[in-house]
Amino acid sequence: MPILYPAQIIDRPCGHGKTTELINNLTSHDTYLIVVPYLTEVTRVIEGAAANGIEITEPTLDNDGLSKREHLLQLAAEGRNIVTTHAMYPRLSEAALEGIFTDYTVIIDEVVETVKPLSKNPSKGSWDELYLAKGFVTVDQETGQVFPTKQWEETHEAISDSLSVEVYNAAKSGTLYVHDSNTLVWALPKQLLNAGKALLVYTYLSRGSLMVSYLDRVGIPYQIDTVPSFEMQHLRKAKDLITVKLLKNLTDLKFSYRGQKTMPHGAAAKVSKTLSNLAARDLKDVPRENIIVTCSKEAWFENNKSHDDLEGTGRTAKAGKFASRSGLFNVNWLPNTTRGSNRWSHCSHVIYLYDQFAAPAVKHWLGMNGDWQDEYALSECVQLVWRSRVRKGEPITVYFASQRMHDLFMDYLNSVD
Repeated sequence: MPILYPAQIIDRPCGHGKTTELINNLTSHDTYLIVVPYLTEVTRVIEGAAANGIEITEPTLDNDGLSKREHLLQLAAEGRNIVTTHAMYPRLSEAALEGIFTDYTVIIDEVVETVKPLSKNPSKGSWDELYLAKGFVTVDQETGQVFPTKQWEETHEAISDSLSVEVYNAAKSGTLYVHDSNTLVWALPKQLLNAGKALLVYTYLSRGSLMVSYLDRVGIPYQIDTVPSFEMQHLRKAKDLITVKLLKNLTDLKFSYRGQKTMPHGAAAKVSKTLSNLAARDLKDVPRENIIVTCSKEAWFENNKSHDDLEGTGRTAKAGKFASRSGLFNVNWLPNTTRGSNRWSHCSHVIYLYDQFAAPAVKHWLGMNGDWQDEYALSECVQLVWRSRVRKGEPITVYFASQRMHDLFMDYLNSVD
């Protein structure tokens, strides 16, 4: 496809075959840096490209004694096609800042994290008096991007008890931005998205995505490539396949992330009881491995420790306040940001215990309000629901606890003409 802008957003419905399209559009005339969500997708890209006669390599550890970063730099220096996961963003960012991807086409498949708040934000006094006044950081006045000074680079280990290691690492990799004096966010570095001769992002419902808002925020021009006939076909099929139900006795509760975090014991017990009734009635004969639930991790798992977190430790995950006595603790719990995987495509039921909003720091940094919050909520919700078997053209049932999310999803399904 011709690239008319430095950045193109390839907007295709979930289950349409975006990764297959990505692979089939690769040519031997270009050099590619491809970033995908999971290692399984790395393998899929490598094997799919090889079938088309194109060699793509993944940076790995212990390659002739090289670190993963060193192997990445070596591959780029040799002009090799590269595929890796989102987990490599910090290393990719540092490499981009060194200008080594100039001749590459950068392709990002299913962006998981584009902008997020730091786990702990410095106080305004600390930011002004320590980080800025003492000369440990510089700030790009146009974009708000933060960089460590040479002084901090030389002393960061010695003063790690005074200045945040998280802030240093983000600034060093070009992923730190500041807004409103001291509100810090982690974001993809503009330099990575500008690193090559072209940028392609494969996603869906892009107008509600953090990526498009981010491109607007940092001033990168883009074109959105959509195919209306694909969208109509997708919606007609989805409307026939998806049964939507509202958990009416939960609609008075707050299911934003903060709402779940601060939900009183009695209200959380109401959620657990509702799920127990659902398990005993609607889901009585549904295998637990065919059910997806999404809510905050700490609401589903005690001490925020999941089955995966404790694998190999000899310890067992314990049910949190929503899962306790629900009869559903052993279903597939997924983060609400899950996307870009077929791992759960056997699942027939989805329980959506979220009222989706962007984190305040992210929303303010992007400067997004009003209708964008609903577009963002719908985009995130659709991505999660399409982890199920609906992506294979099979029927599913979705349960919503939030009236707002139910209504947004129903409006989406009913938007087909």
